[in-house]
Amino acid sequence: MKKKFRPVIISTFAPPSLACIRSWGRQGWEPGMICICSASDGKPASRYLCSWEKLTPEKMYTDEGIQIICDFLKKFHADGIIAINEKVSCWLNDNRHKIPEDATVWLPENQVFKEILSKKKQAEVAKNAGMDVLPTYLLHQQTRVEHIESSHFPLCLRPASPGSLLPSFKVRIVHSPKQLKAFLQNFHEIKDPIIAQPFLSLPNLVIHGTRTLSGEHIGMRAFLVERKFEGVTLSIRPFRNNHALFRKCEDFTNRFRLVGNYHFEFLYDPDTSKAWFLEINNRFGGTTAKVYSCAYDEPVLALQAFGIKNVKTDTLAENITVSGKTALMKYMIYAIRRRLTELDFPNESVLRRIYSSICASLFYKDDVFCRHDIKGSLAMYFANIIAKIR
Repeated sequence: MKKKFRPVIISTFAPPSLACIRSWGRQGWEPGMICICSASDGKPASRYLCSWEKLTPEKMYTDEGIQIICDFLKKFHADGIIAINEKVSCWLNDNRHKIPEDATVWLPENQVFKEILSKKKQAEVAKNAGMDVLPTYLLHQQTRVEHIESSHFPLCLRPASPGSLLPSFKVRIVHSPKQLKAFLQNFHEIKDPIIAQPFLSLPNLVIHGTRTLSGEHIGMRAFLVERKFEGVTLSIRPFRNNHALFRKCEDFTNRFRLVGNYHFEFLYDPDTSKAWFLEINNRFGGTTAKVYSCAYDEPVLALQAFGIKNVKTDTLAENITVSGKTALMKYMIYAIRRRLTELDFPNESVLRRIYSSICASLFYKDDVFCRHDIKGSLAMYFANIIAKIR
């Protein structure tokens, strides 16, 4: 009897990795997982998960950790491995020579990751590809903030590359030169500049796609993020395709020589239909499970990029909005306690936000719950509860 195809993902147990396990399982494949977790974390589970191995955080990026990965791939008879995190991907690439010969590493080269992780480089390439980019400043502790145009405040600040700041942050809004100057003095070290752009209170446009080893573009689709919480996606739905923007996205990914799945993020102005480039990620991310719930099968597309043939595909569910029920509960609590900020879009009254949250909880599809995989749903909810208690 012919052995079934066995893909493995290395990740924490989170909605994106659960989406991969479900996607591959529904193909008739036998997914495995190397779960980055401590002894007190919730265990990964799904009706589709065939086997898994624990990799504790202290063993990450060590020879012992690589040995654990290799032993599992060999024992599981894995056909290949993919990672969610760029740092883990680079670690696997550095140790390709240790991976069992029968297991393919489904990842782009480290040089691609190195270039794409620079937000500065991204902004430059976006301009060259014809995308609209907001006025951009590169900030250091010595930056003379008086040179920044007053009309560009408030500014949205983001690190130019991961791990370049101490202490680190994800996103911050500053309203004046004085506030900006005080913020910059908080850092002990700024290796790469902080990206600063005018803050616009607009929804996000997310474009998911995949570029194959041969440079072919497949599976490109647009999604609108109508609600954001703490600067990230709260609810998302399929959006009309913008083929002119798609061509620019293809040009962008060609310039970086990306391989695999990716997602662009833009700020989108509904009144002008203008999309302002924010960033791109060459990996799975926070919207992976949500778009999978819209029947956009990013986990399968990710492997198709490396020549793996899929068995079946679903038609994208056009009239659907997806959110995370646990995130909605937290959003509603924050709204009641008046803890929401400018990063929480749209800016509405407390009552309106509570009403919208209740409606979303009732009518939006959840990115975790799946009636065909109750085991996986309960395991993910349990893992989230443990994470919040700790």
